[in-house]
Amino acid sequence: MTSDGSYWNPSEVIQHLTISEKGILGYVKKKTGSGWLNLEEANEETILHGKILLERLASSEKYPAPEFIAKPDRGISLNDAIAEWKRHRNELTDYFNGAPVESLNLLVFRQPAAGMLTLIQTVNFIASHIEHHFQQIDNYPI
Repeated sequence: MTSDGSYWNPSEVIQHLTISEKGILGYVKKKTGSGWLNLEEANEETILHGKILLERLASSEKYPAPEFIAKPDRGISLNDAIAEWKRHRNELTDYFNGAPVESLNLLVFRQPAAGMLTLIQTVNFIASHIEHHFQQIDNYPI
């Protein structure tokens, strides 16, 4: 959903996911630039914030995209948007798969609404974010 309350078409939703995930990967790469194991460990508060975030995404409630997120381009076809998302997902998956097991409970990403998330929470956030927006696509009027 846009900040003015209007809804994105399916191509715009996929573009939003791509933009969001590119931002996540960029942040994580910067944060892990000096090594995964140099990161801060999660605590009870960060774990709780991550759980609350996932509960919000699981709800049917609508939230406007943060203002700093780049806006999708209405002129991009759904097929082109999906192809770009798939290319980026491969890069994201490869990078996260390279993380050492010991890093799973370390804080790697600052999510705007929840604060710092662990690698596990970040992966769960990405999956929940996708599911949240796929519901939007399912409900898009044809």
